[in-house]
Amino acid sequence: MDITSIGKFLQTARKNKRVTQGYVAELLGVSAQAVSKWERGENLPDIAFFPDIARIYDIEAGAILEAGQVEIKRNTLEDDLRKIQSRLDDVISGLSALEGYEPLLEDIMPYTNSSQKTVIMRTILERRDYENIEILIPYMNNIMKTELLTWLLTSGEYETIEDIMPIFTRKQKDILAAHFAEYRIPPDVFENFIPFFDKSQREKLIKEV
Repeated sequence: MDITSIGKFLQTARKNKRVTQGYVAELLGVSAQAVSKWERGENLPDIAFFPDIARIYDIEAGAILEAGQVEIKRNTLEDDLRKIQSRLDDVISGLSALEGYEPLLEDIMPYTNSSQKTVIMRTILERRDYENIEILIPYMNNIMKTELLTWLLTSGEYETIEDIMPIFTRKQKDILAAHFAEYRIPPDVFENFIPFFDKSQREKLIKEV
């Protein structure tokens, strides 16, 4: 039982009713200091007070104890996830030497944190296993997508970019358009990307390329 979480719950419930600790104490026949200790998580109110507390705060009496149990479950899940992610660091560090790692990648991606996702993406790019990028796409944030696009442009991997164009935002497409304008991409490559740009981007590109 997490009495600190119960204390926070009681404090929130009291504030939601816009009453003071002294007011609650008077109704319950206890001291204001006792109510304060409950809310600080120093001790629990006697269970005999639960029905009266519930009436004052307009909550279910059972919710008071549940507040402590929910917090314990959440903390347990967070601890388990941290342990999993710690072990994943070892798994991810070995990807660069592992063949046929696609099924493993699909299994671990939902449990990775943002830094681990970035390491995995960079490993895939360094190995030039571009076909595996699709496994990462559902887990990418915009920072990762921008890094991915920049890498692929630098490497001249236009076909790979074309395959995943729908994932990019307008700002990322602006980066692509600026690259086309600067490096004078061949028309047969450039034309494949035209449908992915909006009207203003297309008009600007046609003038510059």
